[in-house]
Amino acid sequence: PQLYPTVGLHSPNEAVALNFGEAPFAFDARGHVAALRRESEQQAALHHAPAGLVAGLVRSYLLHHAFADTLEALERDSRAADV
Repeated sequence: PQLYPTVGLHSPNEAVALNFGEAPFAFDARGHVAALRRESEQQAALHHAPAGLVAGLVRSYLLHHAFADTLEALERDSRAADV
């Protein structure tokens, strides 16, 4: 579906000021995204997962997304670390 930006005006003499980047934006979207990312990372840091669980998740991800070479290298390195 194609989306088109729209503005609704409901009363006489209403006006809209458009900013296509010529002036600083009133809302700091980048700062907002950075704050959300920091908060998410802080929340994730509060939870600890066993190494075996994390390794299994990584392996599943690599297998699911067909990163065969990376999965093979991970398995090879894991076997070498176990020796």
